[in-house]
Amino acid sequence: MARKYGKKASEKVERTLHEYKRGKLRSGSGGKVKSREQAIAIGLSQARRAGGKVPPAPQHATKKRGTQLDRDIAESVGKRIDRKKLAEMMYPWGSMGYGAPSGAVYAVASYYDDGKVYPDRAVVERAIRAIEDDIPKAEFGAHGWTKADAKDLRRIADGLRYYLYLDYAGS
Repeated sequence: MARKYGKKASEKVERTLHEYKRGKLRSGSGGKVKSREQAIAIGLSQARRAGGKVPPAPQHATKKRGTQLDRDIAESVGKRIDRKKLAEMMYPWGSMGYGAPSGAVYAVASYYDDGKVYPDRAVVERAIRAIEDDIPKAEFGAHGWTKADAKDLRRIADGLRYYLYLDYAGS
């Protein structure tokens, strides 16, 4: 069986452990390294950068902060839109009554109008489905709808997806 770690990795880890034992090893942020595991991780990281034979580092989930999170969500889910503005756009579509799911649109809109998160994720998902079901009808011109209505419906669906991700990311 082949070796998992190369000679360079062994040397780097040995050197960092030596520094750690003498109290000289510092982390990237400048603080003193207090655990043997962290010292080994630093040594392996240095070996990776030096081009040594070391397996890739484990991928940890990192907590993203404010604007970066918003950009990531906007790219993958939909555009950010103010909750109250989204509610104003949703009201006409929720009150039309072309099917049972339209009640979900109105219910979510009433919460968003007050700037609150809707307490039930399933209802928000139902509202998204109701809006997405209406998009082809609007593009086709059913019920007197226009292409502009289809564009509004797409924007509403994107906004709902944005808040669905933002509000219920942990569930």
